[in-house]
Amino acid sequence: MKIKVRTYYKQWYSNGSYVILYTGTKCAYLIAYKRGNQPLVKYDKKIKEATIKFWEEFINTYSYNVKEISKGDVFLEML
Repeated sequence: MKIKVRTYYKQWYSNGSYVILYTGTKCAYLIAYKRGNQPLVKYDKKIKEATIKFWEEFINTYSYNVKEISKGDVFLEML
């Protein structure tokens, strides 16, 4: 998978949990996550998750389900 810069992504895990990430120019940042039936946890500040290159390799190695989402979708998730 090729990751775009300045884009939002949603990454799902096998247990139904997911994270929402934002890609800057060099790094991917964790902005929110949801585990099971728990409410969505939002971060006040972006948390550096990894470099974009590392995240691409991680996704390709472990075959995670990742989808690009729009800014509007992120806004609705955060409500």
